[in-house]
Amino acid sequence: WIYPNIPQDDKYIEFNEEVNSIAPFHQNDKWGYTNLQTGESIPAQFDHVWPFAEGIAAVIKEKRLIFINSTGEVLINKEFGRMPEETDCKFTNGYCIVNSIEGLTGLIDKQGNWALQPIYDDIYHENGLWKVRIHDLYGLFSAKLDTMFTVKHPRINVEEEAIEVSYSNHIV
Repeated sequence: WIYPNIPQDDKYIEFNEEVNSIAPFHQNDKWGYTNLQTGESIPAQFDHVWPFAEGIAAVIKEKRLIFINSTGEVLINKEFGRMPEETDCKFTNGYCIVNSIEGLTGLIDKQGNWALQPIYDDIYHENGLWKVRIHDLYGLFSAKLDTMFTVKHPRINVEEEAIEVSYSNHIV
């Protein structure tokens, strides 16, 4: 839908009320953000954007992944690898899943430092925990990144009230 205070010249807004009031918009092949409560905007200058989460948004500008605050100020500008556009690149519980230049996956904190080194093929946030995968084996970290299960399990399922872990000897 179009926000009433924004000109409608090739511009549209993507908005999910459950996320927050800062919505991405698209104009002239670039992306920006607008605050639906105040009407303030970050101009359309990004090649790709993700929704704001925990006060920070991941954006791609000039083929580079950076993180900005709600005024457009760059908070994190370090060398990261390419993130697929379908990836949910946003902060959750203080961490964000990011690819290294080598293409491996890790977690960064809000200062852009590696909180979980990029040695994984994939990382998933499930029910407040961080599940990691290297090849066909899985491991699990707590919300504070304490190791719960090392990466040696063929399967880990994280449910609301239980964690199911398979061992190589078929014991679950």
